[in-house]
Amino acid sequence: MDDADKKLEIGLKSIYDRIRRPIKRCYLKLAVTQNVLQSHHYQKLVAAGKPKKVAIIACVRKMVVILNSMLRDGVLWEAPKV
Repeated sequence: MDDADKKLEIGLKSIYDRIRRPIKRCYLKLAVTQNVLQSHHYQKLVAAGKPKKVAIIACVRKMVVILNSMLRDGVLWEAPKV
């Protein structure tokens, strides 16, 4: 790996960090507390003994998977009927 590759890797990591931190903060504040499904998923993970940070990241990943599939299929979010 030469210097250019290392600089690119470091640059991508810093970009990822700048994107990931605000997403985690927003997600924790809004989705975990307001979204019924995500709140249930988060509580279930914490009750199973997962650390809170791990549970948040799992919920963020679940949200990203849902959003990617919505973009792929061209559908809008519909709140589940509870």
